[in-house]
Amino acid sequence: MVTETSDLDANKGIAYRHLSLYEVNTKLPKAPGGSVALPEGAFWLLVTGEEPSAEEVKGMTEELHKRATIPANVMTTIDSLPKETHPMTQLSVAMLALQKDSKFFKKYQEGMKKDDYWSYALEDCLDVVAKVPIIAAKIYRRTFHDGKLPEYDPKLDWAANFAQMLGINQSEDFKEAMRLYLMLHADHEGGNVSAHATHLVGSALSDPYYAWAAGLCGLAGPLHGLANQECLSWLLDVQKQLGGQKPTKERWALSKMLVVFGNSSHSEDLMTDFANKTLKEGKVIPGFGHAVLRNTDPRYMLEREFALKHCTEDPLFQLVDSCYQAIPPVLLKQGKVKNPFPNVDAHSGQLMHFYNLKEQNFYTVVFAVSRTLGVMAQYIWSRAVSLPIERPKSLPLDELMILAKKHRWQREKGLVINYADPATAAGTAVLGLGLVVLPLLSKLNQIQAEETFQYKYHGETNPRQPLRLFTESELRQRLGSLDAHCVAKEIVMSTEELDEHMEASSMEETDDEVGRIQKWRDSVNGHLRSLQKRSALAFLGLPPDSSMNDINAVYKKMALELHPDKGGDPEKFQELQEMKERLTEIEKEEENPDGKKENEDDPEEEEAKKQKEKEEEEEKNRLPPNERVKKLRMEVHDNTVRLWEKAKKSRDEIVGEKALKTNAQPALNILRLFVDRFVASEIKTLRHDDTRGAEAKLRKFLKQGAEILCVAALADVQATLSTLAMHFNYRLIARSGSPEIKNRCAALLEAVGEVPRNVESFLQQMEADLADQKERDLRRKEERAAAQRRREARGDFGGDAGETTGAAAPKAEAKAKAKAGPKPEPKAEKESAKETAAPKAALEAPVWLLRLNGNGWFFLLERSRICNIHQKPAKTCHQ
Repeated sequence: MVTETSDLDANKGIAYRHLSLYEVNTKLPKAPGGSVALPEGAFWLLVTGEEPSAEEVKGMTEELHKRATIPANVMTTIDSLPKETHPMTQLSVAMLALQKDSKFFKKYQEGMKKDDYWSYALEDCLDVVAKVPIIAAKIYRRTFHDGKLPEYDPKLDWAANFAQMLGINQSEDFKEAMRLYLMLHADHEGGNVSAHATHLVGSALSDPYYAWAAGLCGLAGPLHGLANQECLSWLLDVQKQLGGQKPTKERWALSKMLVVFGNSSHSEDLMTDFANKTLKEGKVIPGFGHAVLRNTDPRYMLEREFALKHCTEDPLFQLVDSCYQAIPPVLLKQGKVKNPFPNVDAHSGQLMHFYNLKEQNFYTVVFAVSRTLGVMAQYIWSRAVSLPIERPKSLPLDELMILAKKHRWQREKGLVINYADPATAAGTAVLGLGLVVLPLLSKLNQIQAEETFQYKYHGETNPRQPLRLFTESELRQRLGSLDAHCVAKEIVMSTEELDEHMEASSMEETDDEVGRIQKWRDSVNGHLRSLQKRSALAFLGLPPDSSMNDINAVYKKMALELHPDKGGDPEKFQELQEMKERLTEIEKEEENPDGKKENEDDPEEEEAKKQKEKEEEEEKNRLPPNERVKKLRMEVHDNTVRLWEKAKKSRDEIVGEKALKTNAQPALNILRLFVDRFVASEIKTLRHDDTRGAEAKLRKFLKQGAEILCVAALADVQATLSTLAMHFNYRLIARSGSPEIKNRCAALLEAVGEVPRNVESFLQQMEADLADQKERDLRRKEERAAAQRRREARGDFGGDAGETTGAAAPKAEAKAKAKAGPKPEPKAEKESAKETAAPKAALEAPVWLLRLNGNGWFFLLERSRICNIHQKPAKTCHQ
């Protein structure tokens, strides 16, 4: 989805319009005497993309003051709700009560141009930002206190007004803390629940009041808006268990404090012990880790800097500080989290609690006041750029499961292409995953060697299989639309063999072949891109999973070494340039697989290209159906051969001097994970001595894991056999106690062990067949050329050399008719016949023509090829 206002980087954290939060807090205007950026300035930045001046922020504050009037009916609506109503419910109701004054809604009802949507959206959004803090303060006062709302002070800024209207702390420090909180939580991309819900409802052109009311309902969910109060609750619980002792860093290690947890090791840090205890109980430590971030949350660090200046003596802050130092090492030792560092929620509750805002049910409302800035800025931009209504495609569960399986099969094919030896990688890219998997199935089902790589012998039509695991359609879905035998046969087929094949096939059969090969070709193109990417990375000496940053760094280094001006090799430098261009192009395609290229063709060139394609299509359509299908069949054959040549080129590039050693670890990791999960969910539930159940589990294991078994065997056959024997076979045999299952498991090990050899043998045989085909073609051409020279030496220019059968039969018949002489012609036609005798003779000459123009003997035409070199009239002579 498109979100203009902010961007979340895993390492740097959230950025408002490409400014980090540190930069926002440093560069944006502050209140007089303050050290924290004003939230109004952050709102200006989010909406406009520009850093505001102090005057502009002052103007924004004054504009919000003008709009900070709450209609009496809205206050009455809030007061009509029971005081026990959750504060977020009250806020949502109040937002809907404000909707009757929506300028966007009224103007839309009157009829408004699409170009004007953004301006009325802006009016409503400014109203919402101005009114939300007052409503939130009203809800707080009536729910937790006496219901009296302090007067709104137009001399204060937006956040300071909210702080003073809460009526709990009038200090300047609390106002600064509120400015910091509201600035830090203002926006967080567009994918979180509240922002996305607001965007979704707004995409239907619901006004900002309707949209933000929906967002508030999403924010009220415990997985979204309750994080900071859950963190505070955990901290207070820890504090309670400490028995009121001061949690300074030095005191954590004192043995006399360990009595809180009983017989704990005296060498353990108390906070470390508490964290371990929490984790062992199956609980999580709230406030640590993040779905996207991989470093400490910058928002946390900014709140920590504020706390170090203003509340170092607060016992709760001292506990937060100790957690900051003790918990990340515990989580790192567990090895189960990608980010063990604290996020903003681990600290923000402590700050509110310190300034006497202790009602935890209100914390989400404070969060909502802050997030109003971001979602309203996003709403304005959605209307400004006319984003369409959001309507994602929905799928039933069975289709989703199919997509998930396809993703898994593509993953395993990617493992072969990226990590297997170059020959196998190139073969799999073109021939499909069947090249790898079918040898395993063939061995298990005792299929003959010549039938190994053909789907039809592994499907339902072959009743001789002991383990009939797949139907033919399942194999095509999982391993590729064409089997390895079919693709290899197409690649090694010569042009004459293709002609003979088409002569022996009906038009419908040929048309069906064209469709199947085209479908196969579309999938192969993507795999070839992966192979080409690997070959380019191999030239740079980089592994297949390298990032563009890695590529750019190595490219710059190599460019300096290989540049001709620096004494480098010009050819190597040119190759380096080509590899870098290839990687850049592939990166663009991966980022935008269905979109247009950034630098689109010139409109005139694009139009000319379309016109040319249209003319070619019309020319094809003018051909008779049979000829058109044959032409398409020859084209797809040529494309197939070209794809194989591309794969071989990439294979040879990978084998170069900088080629990296194949990496077996990714495939082995996936295999071990698959085996462990299967054993845990299937084998451990199997009853002892259940032979039939064990056989069913074996079949299920093979059906689910055939691909990863074979891929892992290609990567490291010994490690694969060890994993299979120790973690699967042993446990299955122990459960079943059956000699038959033992034999089946032994056969599985043997079949897996032979996969690499069978794959290598097939590829070698294919290369040998291709070399033989090229040698036969070359020999045939030489023989035909020699025969033609002998015919010409005899003065015979009447046909192709060596044509005695097949296509030569019509020509021989034409020659026989020519020897018999012309039939008697009517008298009236004899004169015209004499005049056209030479041209007619030329037309009847079946093969070779010599065209003569004013420049002398000019050109030799072969068979049906017609070359019009000059437009001048030419004499035609038949020799």
